Amino acid sequence: MSRLKSGYNFDVKRFRAFAILVGAAATALVFLLNASGLFRWLEDGTIDLRFRYGRWQPEKLGDQLALVAIDDASLDTIGRWPWQRAWLAQAAEEISRAGAKTMAFDILFIEPEEGTTGDEALAAAMARTPTVFAMSVREDKVLDPMWETPAGEVQLAALAKAVSLGIDHDMKVVIEEAGLKEPYRSKVLERPAAFKGLAAWLTLEQLRKEGKLPGSFEEFVAKMLGGGERAARMGDFGERKLLERVWLRGESWRAIQGKILSDAASKGTPLDLPPIPMISKVGSAAGVVNAEPDPFDGKLRRVAPFFPTDYGRAPQFGLIAGLVFQGRTVQDAKVEEQVLRIGSSTIPLRSGKVLLDWPTQLLSGYGNTDGRNATVSIGRLIEQFRARQKIAEQDARLQGLGGDIATGLLGQTAEWFAAASKDGRLRNEIQDLWKNDYAEHAADADLPPDQKQAVASLQEWMALDKAVGDGRAMLVAGDLQLRDALGGKLVFIGFTATGVMADMINTIFGARTPGIFGHIVMADMVLNGRSLEFAPAWVAPIAILLLGLVSTLTAARFGAGVGAVVVFLVLSTYIVLPGVVGFDRWEWICPLAAPVASGFGGWIATTVAVAVITQREKQRVTRQFRARVSPQLVDMLAKNPDALSMSGVERESTILFGDLAGFTTISETLGGPAVVHTLNLYMGAMTKELTARRAYVNKFLGDGILAFWSAFAEEPEQGRLAVEAALACQKVVKEIGQQPDRQGLPTISLRLGMATGKVVIGDCGAPPDLNDYTMIGDSANLAARLESANKQFGSAILIDGRTAELAKESGLALLSLGKVVVVGQSVPIQLYEVCLEEHPEERMAQTEAMVKLFGEGKFEECRKSLADIEKSIPGSKKLVHAFLDAIDNPEDLRDGVLRLRAK
Repeated sequence: MSRLKSGYNFDVKRFRAFAILVGAAATALVFLLNASGLFRWLEDGTIDLRFRYGRWQPEKLGDQLALVAIDDASLDTIGRWPWQRAWLAQAAEEISRAGAKTMAFDILFIEPEEGTTGDEALAAAMARTPTVFAMSVREDKVLDPMWETPAGEVQLAALAKAVSLGIDHDMKVVIEEAGLKEPYRSKVLERPAAFKGLAAWLTLEQLRKEGKLPGSFEEFVAKMLGGGERAARMGDFGERKLLERVWLRGESWRAIQGKILSDAASKGTPLDLPPIPMISKVGSAAGVVNAEPDPFDGKLRRVAPFFPTDYGRAPQFGLIAGLVFQGRTVQDAKVEEQVLRIGSSTIPLRSGKVLLDWPTQLLSGYGNTDGRNATVSIGRLIEQFRARQKIAEQDARLQGLGGDIATGLLGQTAEWFAAASKDGRLRNEIQDLWKNDYAEHAADADLPPDQKQAVASLQEWMALDKAVGDGRAMLVAGDLQLRDALGGKLVFIGFTATGVMADMINTIFGARTPGIFGHIVMADMVLNGRSLEFAPAWVAPIAILLLGLVSTLTAARFGAGVGAVVVFLVLSTYIVLPGVVGFDRWEWICPLAAPVASGFGGWIATTVAVAVITQREKQRVTRQFRARVSPQLVDMLAKNPDALSMSGVERESTILFGDLAGFTTISETLGGPAVVHTLNLYMGAMTKELTARRAYVNKFLGDGILAFWSAFAEEPEQGRLAVEAALACQKVVKEIGQQPDRQGLPTISLRLGMATGKVVIGDCGAPPDLNDYTMIGDSANLAARLESANKQFGSAILIDGRTAELAKESGLALLSLGKVVVVGQSVPIQLYEVCLEEHPEERMAQTEAMVKLFGEGKFEECRKSLADIEKSIPGSKKLVHAFLDAIDNPEDLRDGVLRLRAK
């Protein structure tokens, strides 16, 4: 039992109900926060951890994938980026030669390379193998959001029209012609060239939509100069390069328009960036390489399968690369309700995006070349191409030199030379000629000029022959390695370099993960049907409620210690089984963050509620019982308020009643405050002795006191403790009476009665305001009667038989008075007196002999024994008269039971 400050009784059931209500409130809060999406970032964190540590077996990318890396070694050997496109063309040539099935360039070619033939060379190399090229959308927006308002759209249209009437005009003149107002005027003046380019693009797009697209660049220039005679007279002007870039961008879009999904509702931005027309025309497909990191922590976790542009929906780069490798087109990928469908396979979508299914390692060949999922340095490819060129040049020189030797030194015809070059005779003939005719004379300094020339030619041929042979052997070995690494595969080309220009993203593998791996993972998902299935939407709310309820009930039922262990086991089981095992074995993403937070939060809230209320109960118990029981019992009650029973509990208890004899007389003598002081002095001393022996001091009854044992739990030593406490109380009362300030006052003595038996212990009274933790039962009444019976026997402490039995091993002197029926009782009890003197042996022997005679019905012998006791034992008069009265009363002669008739 416990009670709140409000005064209402608060038992264990209400206590737990309140704690459960607090835990349920915490669970409901988590439920609402999860419904609002606030747990998504934390859930993403749990998914990251599962990717890194939740897979027991290595998850590798498919064998179809390879990477040609623009790495640090390549930049060291080839040179700083940007490179000439002719060098990239050389790498593309080698990738094609190695037998790659598809190339995917994660490099933006959005501007032409002027003054070289690099674009032509790269386009020609791409044309030899199906190639996916990169494009970028939603790049830096030139438009402030204010241009997207109705008023802003009107102002922008007016600006575009004014620019189309004369793009070479000064921007201030254009602004006046357009009638721009503030703040639009100031915005345009901040970036006049950018707004002219924007206006030119808007004009070109409007002409395309109206079906009036100019047939050539010159026609477009004329249109942007206002047409007519003025356009015809214009030669070169400052904005011509700007118009050329706009025109080429339009050409690029028209080249890839059939390589993306047609969608009239799709809308992009003026600065979506496709490759240059030359590359757009030869590529098999275009893919968007934009990364979409999470706005909370910047990690790349999800990618959109398609991106809107003014020409339709462009596919994600890794997605289209995988499709092209399979021989599919962008039309084979369809976004349906919550899935991306590719043929018969599907990839789940969440909020329209694909969750990247990261492997346990990026590529097994990342950083080396082991023949599987190989990562090949692009510098090695370029060096292989250059070695091939060098060998070709050396071979051409070797052939020319061999022809001269054949027709000159060997005297053969051109026809013989042609045939001997093919079947190997030429090489043998030249080597024999050197060995037989020139080798031994090569070191002679006085050779004729014609022989010196012959020696030089032969030496050069032999050196070139060896170099070409060695070079071809190395080239063949390199080709075999590259074919093994790249042959038949989808080869991605992109950055892994760690320099300033590197394309790095934040992923589960670290903040500087090469961005190309995001595209590779997406392609792997397409090629190998790899994806993660999200748990149904109803799983999260049910798990939140279930774990929250289990944790709340556990904390309310078992408390902090055991509850923490149980909750830990429950939450750990949930994390391991559906969270980790489901992820590893069945590629299933079960929600963890909100359910675990609910379970943990419910446990915390309930435990705190229990702790707060328990602390209040401890304080109340401490206040209520501090002066009534020992400090040890107070601590026990504070830790376990449930020991206080509200409804009552039955247990065996030893009850002590005490009364200060003579206090009425001293009250008349002292009067007023002195009486209270005296009473407090005695009661305080006795209370101290009682509580020191684990008694519960229940009441002060004027000059009387009531205490009992086993008030809160079974007290196995209560009999011994009660008798010892009674003796201690007698001692302190005597000591107080002997104090100097008590001299001259009436003597005060103490009468004590104790009985042991079954009683009901609990909080009784008139709740909620008048409660008393006490006991009720016949033993309590008996103890009170025994206290009063001391007057009949002239004794100080009387106890019943059960108390004597419990105290028999204490070594105290207990005098048996036989069977007695006290006033107000009808059942005889075994009565004992606790002797106070130091040597009570003689008195005990005589008295117990007399009591035995009385009990056996030998009343005449008993009478003689009583006479002897009265003569030999001082202070025995009341005892003797009690038994003599019984002998003289015929009713008491029936059974040898002493019946008391006075209190």
